[in-house]
Amino acid sequence: MAAFSLAAAFLLMMILSALYACARGLPAVVSAFSGLQAIIVGIVAEAVVLFGRGVLKNLRDADRALGWVLLGGMQCISKTLSLLPGAHESRLL
Repeated sequence: MAAFSLAAAFLLMMILSALYACARGLPAVVSAFSGLQAIIVGIVAEAVVLFGRGVLKNLRDADRALGWVLLGGMQCISKTLSLLPGAHESRLL
C-alpha cells in the first residue's frame, strides 16, 4: 500500500511541476506563489516555535542552540566565499 501512495505522490508532483513550468510567467501564477511564500514562512516559524518549546528547557539550552545556528551559518558563508572567482588568489579565506 505504501508503494502505491509513494508512486501516486511522485506522479502528482511531476504533473504539478510540468504545469508550473508551462505557466510560471502568468501573473496569476506569480501572485499565487508570492502569497505561498508568506504562508510557508509562517508554517516553518510555527514549527520552530513548537519544536523549541519541547526541546529548549532553559536559557543555557537556548544559548547552545543559537551558537550552533551561528556556527552553521558561518560555515555556509565560508563555503560560499570559497566558490567566488579569485577567492584563493586574493586570500579572502
